[in-house]
Amino acid sequence: MAISAMQIYLIGQADSLITTCSVIFFIGFVVSLFIFMLGMGSIENIEDSSCIAVLVRSSKKLLYWLTIPLAIVVFTPSSKTLAAMYIIPKIADSQFMKQVPDKLTSLANEWLDKQIKDIKAEETK
Repeated sequence: MAISAMQIYLIGQADSLITTCSVIFFIGFVVSLFIFMLGMGSIENIEDSSCIAVLVRSSKKLLYWLTIPLAIVVFTPSSKTLAAMYIIPKIADSQFMKQVPDKLTSLANEWLDKQIKDIKAEETK
């Protein structure tokens, strides 16, 4: 089974997705911290406590929604990992790779036999 152009494209885009979600998470986290600090900074005005509550709730909601890009960043494998996950099993299951060990074993045995003969020939001289 051949790898299609779409599969190659999706594997290549995995790193872009991770980078984009990382940037979204970082910006959102900074904005959420700013909103939270803004709410905490204006805590002196006790009569404005409803405004503070709104800011704190907004900050918490934003942090809640930031779990989505964070989850994408954490659970999306990199393009190298995706390529390995897709390609290595195909190589390992191929008929060619099943024949290689037999050929390598016979080639190694022939080479070792030749080396042993050469060593014995040098010893007899």
